[in-house]
Amino acid sequence: MDRLVVGNAQKDEIDQLEELTYQIEGHTICALGDAAAWPVQGLIRNFRPELERRIEAFSQKKHDEVRRGIPQMARAQISHDHAHAH
Repeated sequence: MDRLVVGNAQKDEIDQLEELTYQIEGHTICALGDAAAWPVQGLIRNFRPELERRIEAFSQKKHDEVRRGIPQMARAQISHDHAHAH
């Protein structure tokens, strides 16, 4: 989820995460399993275009940084700082 929030993921990971929530939902004796799956399902159902937009924007930004020659370590730190700033 953290990577999806900032866009540092692949679009197929949205489907993988959604499938995981359906594997959890209804297959645990703990009601908290269902409760944990539902917000993720709602996020994907209601905000999938935003998740995809963030993935595309992150990918483009990463591509642009590589073209400009920003070192890998600096990119990783920038990404880490951004993900934990919210």
